[in-house]
Amino acid sequence: MQLRQAFAVPADSPLADRELRNAIEHFDERLDKYLAGHLVGQIIPDHVGYSVPESEVPLHVFKGFYVENLTFVLLGQPHEMRPIIAELVRLHNLLIDCDNAGLRLPR
Repeated sequence: MQLRQAFAVPADSPLADRELRNAIEHFDERLDKYLAGHLVGQIIPDHVGYSVPESEVPLHVFKGFYVENLTFVLLGQPHEMRPIIAELVRLHNLLIDCDNAGLRLPR
């Protein structure tokens, strides 16, 4: 709690959302359910690229990251990474300030 206060991390911070963390943590369980849907089309286990690949058949990307719009896709569910990245950069800059201030937390 002291760190949240010192770094002004609000309760609605993008880092507080546990949906993505839980989806990654329980990926194997979710994959079993996803595969039970009798998939038809192209299956790509993982993909990193500028944008979602085009396909003439249904496309199933298990894990993907797309630089064009900073989106992480997990079993068809897109997760916007821009707010998470922005918060991490903000915290990183505050930690640099702490380091420069003799390792003292901001007040």
